[in-house]
Amino acid sequence: MSERPALLLVHGAWHGSWCWQALRDSLDGRRVETVDLPSVGSTRHVCTTMPAIVTRIAD
Repeated sequence: MSERPALLLVHGAWHGSWCWQALRDSLDGRRVETVDLPSVGSTRHVCTTMPAIVTRIAD
């Protein structure tokens, strides 16, 4: 049997990776990754008016 794929959860406007915590908890046993996009969460201090795609990939 093949391994189930990992899930990547990306938040919407005015949210951060924290908004996925309840869902992450309910998906026990699955590999789940979340991200903080530039301008919110833990990376808001590095935000510019128009972050480059390289910045988003690095995050």
